[in-house]
Amino acid sequence: PAGGRLRLAADGRIEASFSYEEFGQGLLSALELMLIETFDAAADDIRILIGDTDLVPDSGSSTASRATSMMWKSLRNMRAPFTAAMLEAAGQALDRPPDTLRLGPGGIYDAGTGMAGAAGATAAVHGVHTEPLLGYAELAAAVEKPIRTETSFHFPTTDKTAAVGAHFLYTYSAVAVKVEVNTLTGRVRVVDQFHAVAAGPVINPQGFVGQIEGGGSMALGYALTEEAMMEGGHYLIRNLDTYLIPTVADQRGTVSVLAIEELPDEDTHGPRGIGEVGSVGLAPAIAAAVAQATGIRVSRLPIEPRLLLRRPAFLDKAVSIK
Repeated sequence: PAGGRLRLAADGRIEASFSYEEFGQGLLSALELMLIETFDAAADDIRILIGDTDLVPDSGSSTASRATSMMWKSLRNMRAPFTAAMLEAAGQALDRPPDTLRLGPGGIYDAGTGMAGAAGATAAVHGVHTEPLLGYAELAAAVEKPIRTETSFHFPTTDKTAAVGAHFLYTYSAVAVKVEVNTLTGRVRVVDQFHAVAAGPVINPQGFVGQIEGGGSMALGYALTEEAMMEGGHYLIRNLDTYLIPTVADQRGTVSVLAIEELPDEDTHGPRGIGEVGSVGLAPAIAAAVAQATGIRVSRLPIEPRLLLRRPAFLDKAVSIK
């Protein structure tokens, strides 16, 4: 399932309710930015309710990098009916046609004024009245019945009856790296990373880059240093002095991220999740670069130094190659 709810609360906040949960993936900031853009609202106009099953509709799970996509789709479904209900109520309160009004930061504006951004600044310079005609709190107090819109739909599924557990929406990425291999010790250092990520429209640019860089950092660990060996059903490595997580020193190379935002014209699903894809491509890219540099194709992770010191011919190979 997927879906959400919008409501004009009694205190004038536009309240967005979803059952997804924020656990560090940047869900709240993405939703806030989408709400601001969808309704030309100010951050202070918005209240977000998530996770509390007493208060929110069933939006499905926060898994499979799906939450941002489903929130985007929900807001797209609710934008027109919620806006129409708000302007209809404002028109009654102001005794004027709804089509002469628009939503804006803090409340309801004349449709010909109150423009956001550069247009709004120009209007203010020329003395045009840009204050709201009716604040959202005033509108909430004026209506007899709360203004509320809900949407409910399903995450898209394949029509292939033979498919079991198949994904429908995918994020695509390509990763290129440059590595250096120490010919004496077999240690590998990643010098440069380049990630091209095709995930559709970017909702939060800073969060987008942070997710890909963070996923790359995680992948750097399991590609080169992190190993949890077991014997007899018990972990042999129990402390961080032997389970080696990459430090800042291991990540001092450059990381470049290219966002590919275009979607096919017939695509109605909007932005894809990028919470997982940042960690997918780096390890095989490192393994491929190491193979080009040393002639040794590793078949397990992490790429331990001993795996690269098995052939004397290794010492004759180039130590740095893309």
